[in-house]
Amino acid sequence: MLTSYPTFEKYSAAQYILIAHETKPERFGPPPLEEPIARCRQILPDGSTLLIDRVKATSNPGEWMNYFWPDVGRSSQEQLPASAVGAFTGAVFENGEVVNHPPLEMHHLHVGTDLRDTLMFQAHTDTQCADADGGTDCLFWRYPDGYGLYFEEHLQTLGTVNDVRSHGDPMTFYIEIGVVLTTKKVEHLSMSANANPYLARNLITHGSDTYLHEAAATALMWYSVDQPMGGSHIYAICHSHWEWTSQSMLFNARPSQLGLAGEPLLVPSQPWDEIDLNRVGYTPEKVRALLFGSLARAQHEAKLEPSWDGAAPGFVGACSPPWDGEFPRVPLLPNFRVNKGDVLTLVTFHAPRSAHAAKAGTTRMHSVFITHWIRDDKASTYEYIKGAQDPSWTWKSAVGGWYLYQVLYAKGGPFGPQNPTESTSTLANVHAVILTASEVFFPGSSPFVNAGLVVALLGLVACIAMSMAKRFNTKTAESTPKSELV
Repeated sequence: MLTSYPTFEKYSAAQYILIAHETKPERFGPPPLEEPIARCRQILPDGSTLLIDRVKATSNPGEWMNYFWPDVGRSSQEQLPASAVGAFTGAVFENGEVVNHPPLEMHHLHVGTDLRDTLMFQAHTDTQCADADGGTDCLFWRYPDGYGLYFEEHLQTLGTVNDVRSHGDPMTFYIEIGVVLTTKKVEHLSMSANANPYLARNLITHGSDTYLHEAAATALMWYSVDQPMGGSHIYAICHSHWEWTSQSMLFNARPSQLGLAGEPLLVPSQPWDEIDLNRVGYTPEKVRALLFGSLARAQHEAKLEPSWDGAAPGFVGACSPPWDGEFPRVPLLPNFRVNKGDVLTLVTFHAPRSAHAAKAGTTRMHSVFITHWIRDDKASTYEYIKGAQDPSWTWKSAVGGWYLYQVLYAKGGPFGPQNPTESTSTLANVHAVILTASEVFFPGSSPFVNAGLVVALLGLVACIAMSMAKRFNTKTAESTPKSELV
């Protein structure tokens, strides 16, 4: 499944894009540096089309680089719709050799048709395999024969790479995005990135899809994702910041079947909060015992054998990436199947994996699992899925977490502790809206003061709305002939 597509040495400069060099990865330039995109288009023997973009870049030790360009391979000029049957996301030297990690970290490289809510191809820090499993070959994606990711609009890309060297001369390399596409009829693949809960304002203050983690803590993050469609997951990986993560475990089981919903100490006060296990008197071993003991009872009630055979409830697999003392390698999950209505629950244990990591203070953290899968309805989708401790609050959206309008629309939002039975009372809805709004608009130490400010703000908005409605009704009455008034 992970086999590279052909590469070609001849490229031609096509247009210019913006590359922003920064010491911090939180935002894009200024100032930008203009470099030409070297582009290659080649028809392959099987009739598919290979598109490659290369952008020259130079980095200094410790430097971060952010990039974006809106039309990968000039895909807007290709015959669309089409299906992607292979891809590469990474960096190469001038001779075409793939840049290893170290010296260059692929912090995140994303490709999709709309980067706000689609993810088709990706590379992250942990995508590169251990040498014995292929090393940088894992940055190449070649889908099973006869399958592809269907798309109707041109492709875009953005990413952040990091020169992890501590010292040395400037290093020149090329960011390379390659796509193999076909217009032939193929079976549809789907891509899903299942992400941890996070608070909307963290997108600005802490980065997208992250929650805060205390580097020295032994902590727990878990969430569930409701499955809207059955299908076979043929390639699945875990993604986290593994310097502070020891293991991620994926279950095809509801929180109640794992003992999590019934243990208040293991349910966070807010969905985006991790649980400090030392503070609540738990150890990772004790949590695992709870998970598998509860799962065994749930399987017994469902008259299932303890071994995992694809039916819920069950254990899918664990990601415990090899660690060479400094850099993680791709943590693979086994292939698995889900049925419509199943619930996937990811349980992640955090702990520093080095003395240096323990001194990092407060860090930004991911707990994600990414899969390619074949849906039972044969559709092709690629999406971000936001999990929650209450699986009924699974939302599919790329950015924003739980914004106020989403909470209002969803009648309370994904507050597991306030909705332990996965149902929501009117009072709990109001409570959740006020709490979420206070976190978004008035982040502070006192939730009572923040809640008061939110109530005042909502009251002001209501007064303004009533005043506007009154003026509108008055003008309507004045403009209506008296004969039409009742």
